[in-house]
Amino acid sequence: MAIEHGDIGRGEESARGADGWVSLPAVRWVFDHAPGLNSLLLPALMAVARHADQYGRGSRASLPVLADEAHKSERQTQLDITELVKRGLLVLG
Repeated sequence: MAIEHGDIGRGEESARGADGWVSLPAVRWVFDHAPGLNSLLLPALMAVARHADQYGRGSRASLPVLADEAHKSERQTQLDITELVKRGLLVLG
């Protein structure tokens, strides 16, 4: 899954579909293929996936939006994203 470099912490929330989800395929990937995911990191990864395109790329949600959806502070969400990048589950690009 990829997120655009520099998009975390700025920008506006992505347009959502009628059901409130932007990328069900990316969210399904989290559940089906995120190997050994620590349950504490799941909310941040789900929030990023929610805003990705059908290929799991281009998540452009701001850090405040991701934090709100993950039910975490902005600082903790940023730390989680850093850990997800370190584990190879997110790619900044």
